[in-house]
Amino acid sequence: MNRSSQHWIVTEVDILKFAVMLMCISGMMQSSVLFVSWSIVYDGLKYMIPVLGALIVMLRIHSVTKLRYIMTTLGISTLIVLTCILTKDYSYFVLCIILVLSKKMTINDFIRISFKVLLVFGGIQIGIWLLNYVVHLGYPVFYNQSERRISFLFSHPNIAAIKLGWGIVMYTWLKWDQLNWKKWGGCAIAAGMIYASTKADSCLIILFYLIMVALSKFSIVQKLTIRFSKYCFLILGAFNILMAQLYRDAGKWTSLIRSLDLFFSRRLAMAYLAINDNGLSIIGQTITEEHEWNELFNFGNYTIDSLYIYFYVCIGIVYFVLIAVGFWKLAKYKDYRAALIVIIFSLYAMIEVHCLYLTNCFALLLLKYVIFNSKRIE
Repeated sequence: MNRSSQHWIVTEVDILKFAVMLMCISGMMQSSVLFVSWSIVYDGLKYMIPVLGALIVMLRIHSVTKLRYIMTTLGISTLIVLTCILTKDYSYFVLCIILVLSKKMTINDFIRISFKVLLVFGGIQIGIWLLNYVVHLGYPVFYNQSERRISFLFSHPNIAAIKLGWGIVMYTWLKWDQLNWKKWGGCAIAAGMIYASTKADSCLIILFYLIMVALSKFSIVQKLTIRFSKYCFLILGAFNILMAQLYRDAGKWTSLIRSLDLFFSRRLAMAYLAINDNGLSIIGQTITEEHEWNELFNFGNYTIDSLYIYFYVCIGIVYFVLIAVGFWKLAKYKDYRAALIVIIFSLYAMIEVHCLYLTNCFALLLLKYVIFNSKRIE
C-alpha cells in the first residue's frame, strides 16, 4: 500500500516539467498563424506558470535550502521583475521562473520536453502547409510572394527557421552519444531544406553548428571551441555596438561598415537608430521604434534584430554583462556541447532577438549550472 501511494507522489520536478511543457506549448501557439485567434488559450497557459512556480516554492518551504540559493534566486527575481516593470513587458518573468526553479531539473529533461512539443506542433503545421499547397485551404503558400519565402504557417519565415533550426540542435544534443554519419547527414539535409525554403540567414549558423559537431572528435577543435566560448558573447556584443555606433561616420571606414550593414540586412543601421533614438539602458526602459524617413535611413520605422542591441537599449546592459560572465564561467565545465551552444547562441544574438526566449532556444538555461554551482552539466 505504501509503495503504491509513493508511486503517485508528485514532486516539484514533475510540476516544473509540467510548467515547461505549458511554456513550450504557449510559445508554439503564439508563433503560429493557426492559433492567431487563440490568445486567451496561450496567455492562459503562461499565466498558469507563476501559479505552478508558487506551488513549487511552497513545496520547498519544508526542505533545507542553502542561504546562497535563496539570496541568488531573490536577486535574480528582483532584477527581472524590475526590468519587467520598466519595460512594461512581463514575458521575461516566465524565463525568470523557469531559470530560478530549475536547480533539480536537468537540461536534458528540458530539451526533451521542448523537442517533443516542437515535433507535435511543428509536424502539424508542416503537414497542413503541405496539404494547403496541394488543395489550398485558404493559407498563403508563400509568406512573401516576390521572395517566395515559406514560413510553414509560423508567423514569419525567420521564426520558422529558429524553431526548426533549434529543433535540429536539440536532436543532436539528445542523440550526441548515438550520433552517426547517417543521422548527421539527415540533420544537414534538413538544415539545407529549411534554408532553401525560409531563406533565413540563421540557417547558416545551424550549418556551421553541424560542421562543428562533425569535428567534435578532434581534441584540438574541442579545446579551441571551449576556449573561444569563454569570450565570444562578450567579443561579438562589443563588435555589434561598435559597428552600430560607427554607422553614420567612421571616416575612411564608413563605406566598408555600410557594406557590412547591407550584408546584415540593414541591422547595423537599425541598431544605430535604436541607440540614437532611445539611448542606453542599465536595467530596462520603454523604447520607440519609429523614425522619420530620410535618404540615409530610408524606413519610417524599424525593428531591433540584434539581441545585443536589445540588451543595450531595451532590457538593460546589466543582462549583457551577467550573461557574458555566466558564459565565461560555463567554460570551466569543459563541456564541448555546451561550449558549442554558447558560440552559436552568440552568433544568433547578432541577427535574432527571439533566441532570448527559452521556447526558441535553450542556451540561457545552461547558466543554471553556473548560478547553482553544479558539479557537471547533465
